[in-house]
Parts: sequence; structure tokens; C-alpha cells
Amino acid sequence: FVRSTLNKASFAFPSGKNGSFANNKYFACLLPNGKLNLLNLNKGSIEVIDDVDSYSFLSSGDYLAITIKKDRSNQLLIKKTEGKMVETFYNVVAYSSSHGKNKMVLSTKRDTLSSVTLLCFEKKYKKTIVAMATACTFQNLTWQQNDNAIAFLKEASNTASAKNELLFYSLKTKKTYSFIEKGENTFPSNRN
Repeated sequence: FVRSTLNKASFAFPSGKNGSFANNKYFACLLPNGKLNLLNLNKGSIEVIDDVDSYSFLSSGDYLAITIKKDRSNQLLIKKTEGKMVETFYNVVAYSSSHGKNKMVLSTKRDTLSSVTLLCFEKKYKKTIVAMATACTFQNLTWQQNDNAIAFLKEASNTASAKNELLFYSLKTKKTYSFIEKGENTFPSNRN
């Protein structure tokens, strides 16, 4: 339950979980039936989004990242909290927000094509493809503590003919670096 300190209006969210405030303008919580309730604290209006698995505020609450599991397709929606849908990503394998919540990295896989995409929310929304390859999956997306780089694993689908790689993308140089053990087909060893 949320109560306004300005006009004493109250809003109830029975069994709501993962409640969070953003920028003193919004409150959001997830109900057990998969409905995300986004309350505009200034207007007192509630937007309801269905089939939500999880959510997080980004860029001081100006954006909202929403994961939807629908029809066996993992979707990641990026929307402005004020209402406008920015972009929808399909077949999302993994995603990770930066420590400062002003950047996000995500990996997708459709058929045999996998990619890693960097989203920036600092001045305006910007999308950059960091890596793209076939016959692999990009996983374990990890941000450097100062948010200046991302490390991730390129896991080969067929380790008999391809090698796993640890990749490092620098946001400053806009370059991707590969770390691979010479002569080792399963770096790191397969988890199977």
C-alpha cells in the first residue's frame, strides 16, 4: 500500500512484491498474477502491464526494463516511464543492468544467430551491437565495477569444431577483446 504525502491519496497493491520507487515520480510493484502496476505519483494514475516476469527502473527512473515470458519467447521491453514504448527485444537469453543503472547489456539468440547488444540511456536512448556470431550462445554478462566495460562468455554450440571464448568489450575504445586458451577446446570447461 502506498500513500501520498502531498494529497494523502492511498493506493493498495494486495500481495504486491518487488516494490520500488523511481525519482519520486513513480512506484512500481509486481502482483502475483504477473501484472506490473506502475503508479504515477504526481497524477495518481496506474498503468497495468500483463505477463510480466520481472522489471527494473533505469536511468534515474526515466526508463523501465520489463521481462515478459510469453509463448515461450523471452521478451525484454524498454519503455519510458511516462508511457512511450521504446523497443522490444525477442529471444532474450540474458541481460544485465550497469551498476549506475544508465546502461544495459543483453544477449539474444534466434535460430543459430546470437548477438550481444549494449543499450545506453544517458543523454538519449542508443543501441550498439557489441558481438554477433553463429553456432554459439553469449552468456554470463558481467559489468566492470566502474561500468566502463563488459565481460561475457561466447559458448560454442559444437565444442568439437569451435572454442569457447571469454570476451571483453571496452566502452571507452568501443573494441571487443578475446581471451582464449591456446589448444583448449573447452575454455572454460563445458558445464554438461
